[in-house]
Amino acid sequence: MIDQLDHVTDAHLEKILTHIHREAMGHVFTSVLPTSTTVPIGKTVIYDDATLNEIRVYLKTAENNLIYYRLNASGEVVVDGEINIGSYFKADDTHGMWLGASDFASAPFSVNLSGSIKATSGTIGGWDITASTIESPSDNIVLNDATSEITVGPTAGTHIQIDGANVHIRSSDYSAGVSGWNIDTSIAEFNNIRARGKIIASCFEKDTISSVGGNFMVSDSDILDADMTAADASTLTIVGDTTFAVGDILRIKDGTNDEWLTVTNIGSAPTYTVTRDGGSDYDADDNPTWQKGTAVVNYGASGEGVIFMTASEANAPYMSIITHAGAPWTTLNTRLRLGNLNGSYGLSSDSYGIGIGDYDSNVYLRYDTTNNKLIVSEIESPDYVADTTGYKLSSSSGLEINTGTIKGTEVDARILFFALAFGEA
Repeated sequence: MIDQLDHVTDAHLEKILTHIHREAMGHVFTSVLPTSTTVPIGKTVIYDDATLNEIRVYLKTAENNLIYYRLNASGEVVVDGEINIGSYFKADDTHGMWLGASDFASAPFSVNLSGSIKATSGTIGGWDITASTIESPSDNIVLNDATSEITVGPTAGTHIQIDGANVHIRSSDYSAGVSGWNIDTSIAEFNNIRARGKIIASCFEKDTISSVGGNFMVSDSDILDADMTAADASTLTIVGDTTFAVGDILRIKDGTNDEWLTVTNIGSAPTYTVTRDGGSDYDADDNPTWQKGTAVVNYGASGEGVIFMTASEANAPYMSIITHAGAPWTTLNTRLRLGNLNGSYGLSSDSYGIGIGDYDSNVYLRYDTTNNKLIVSEIESPDYVADTTGYKLSSSSGLEINTGTIKGTEVDARILFFALAFGEA
């Protein structure tokens, strides 16, 4: 027998011995593509695919299902068919990977071939997963798919509810007209509102009582569209609903700071170059830092002004039209005041009425209820021409009545004055 093998090379002998060993181990080599018919149960069929340059290992289950894994030219091991680790950890190339059930659809955890993950419980980044919610560990934030709702804050106390089904955001203690707050598609309800910028409305409801605490000013204005730093060179940028001019004096005020600014360059409007701290209230480069959305009120250039109403300032309530001469932080000139005239038009105690004109120049009209007097510095008729027609009453030049009618009698007023002065007619 040994003599008969003298012609067999060492390489041939190694292959023969390897084949005998593999047969004994249950392996079968083939160069023909295996099928479920040619692969026996309990045997491992190894197929060398020269065309694809890969090795395939085939197995057949007791249910006559053929599966295989292959080693390709890139060194990757690829499994075709279903992989089972125990009864409830499975993977295949049709569905993906799943745990906890015999089929993919019923599994509580799965990852499909597109990478989509399904989990009915667990923890991700500290968040708890349930069948219909994702919750923070302390339940301070809950995303509920069943109710289309997000709750923020401890549910044992007052918290925020974001309700997609009912399209509203509200506090959990909301009761219409009583407590909490609410925003929905038709109305927003709060107890108090603080607006740093503009309030825009096309209608205000009648037959209700509303109140403006503090002062109310009617003036050209806008809001900041960018923050302002404390630097003297900081520019001022507004939204652009209005346009400022060189020389306009602006005011920005909150509960703490009050700053006057003068526009010096409008070439980059709505970004303006300004001279800051007109009232000299702050140190160099230590001006207030105004935030985006803050109101900017325009007092205009010298000679221009605003309408001002107050029920809280000294000597209130009153409404005024005021102008300035270039330094409103120092002096404001009252051109009209209606209401309590105390502190204006020569009055130093509370008295209600109206004052019109320039009191300091003695060109004004005043009526007040306390004195029950109409005081005017000068009156003349529309047709007045000195010594010719009409009449004039002046605190400086007296009364002049030219040709006209007094109590139905036509007289020459100059003769009347002569008669009164000299006792003759």
